[in-house]
Amino acid sequence: MEKAFIYLNPVLEQFEQELLKNVSTWRNTPSGQERQIKLINTKPEDLEQLLQQSRVETMKKFRKLHYDAFNDCIHLRYRKQKYTIIYFLKDGKHMPTEIDVHKHDYVLPYRNGIQGGMTDERFIMSNFHQVSELRVGGFYLWDEVERFAAYAWKLGKKVMIDEDLTELFAGRILERNFQRTTYPGINPYDYGEAAFNKFMEDRRGKPWLFRNYERP
Repeated sequence: MEKAFIYLNPVLEQFEQELLKNVSTWRNTPSGQERQIKLINTKPEDLEQLLQQSRVETMKKFRKLHYDAFNDCIHLRYRKQKYTIIYFLKDGKHMPTEIDVHKHDYVLPYRNGIQGGMTDERFIMSNFHQVSELRVGGFYLWDEVERFAAYAWKLGKKVMIDEDLTELFAGRILERNFQRTTYPGINPYDYGEAAFNKFMEDRRGKPWLFRNYERP
């Protein structure tokens, strides 16, 4: 195993939180506008039931979009490029059943905190001395994911965080120009010069974060 994509903490509850944060964006889709028209023309006594039905239908569609895109990104960016796919899941937690785990993927458990005298990142890396190139995603970007990537970088590994495949994913897939096939899937220049400068400032001095964005 020379190349690996490691996803930290693919916990069902955390995915659900991000879905709930971003589902309202569907109000701006054509299907969302159609639902609003339908609600306007609904009798008052039927409105509450229709509202509940609309919320359920919206979340169902958004959830499908989310996991279809998630599985595509991992397959096209990593599995298809000969990376070994490894999910590290905390003991007692459950992954979403919508995540595609292929025959040669791994789902490995670990405990949160100190394990045999080692921190989480040391414990995980102790299993991958032979890996030279790492891509990392998971929950949460500025917490465990970054600590793990920084530790791997200090060990001399070629490592990069796929920021798309962190808690940011549910929002990023709704970006107009999001690309599933390659990382990065967005270009922060699209947000304007001031937003781009702030985006890059947060990544200064962190070689495990992508910085080579092209100006349109």
